[in-house]
Amino acid sequence: MTMGHVDPNQNRSVLRRITTGMTVYDVNGDKVGTVEDLYFGADADDPQAYGTGAATTGMPRTTATNGLVEDVIRGLFADDNMPETLRNRLLNEGFIQIEPGTLFGADMFATPDQIVGASSDGVRLNVDAKALVRA
Repeated sequence: MTMGHVDPNQNRSVLRRITTGMTVYDVNGDKVGTVEDLYFGADADDPQAYGTGAATTGMPRTTATNGLVEDVIRGLFADDNMPETLRNRLLNEGFIQIEPGTLFGADMFATPDQIVGASSDGVRLNVDAKALVRA
């Protein structure tokens, strides 16, 4: 089976339909949690339109120092063991941060390619909750 070309802008456009507080469901229809925060990514449509986005999306890039984005990401992932390539992917592609709704559950992160869609019913993922990045 071959995969067709996936347009990264189409994947990211789903983020525009998501708001904080929306319920998130995994591929099985099970409630994962609620959207606590979202980040459109450095490669989002608006930065690209104005020439301020990433030069390429094929290779992960390091984050700029002393920037707002770096401060936000550092705050989200301050004491984790997240690999730098994964952190850079989240920075470039964007993500939703999911609060699990359990006292001891770790926040989870879904990238735009893991999101099938968003409606008034909530956010639907194309993966099981176990496949999500945890911090």
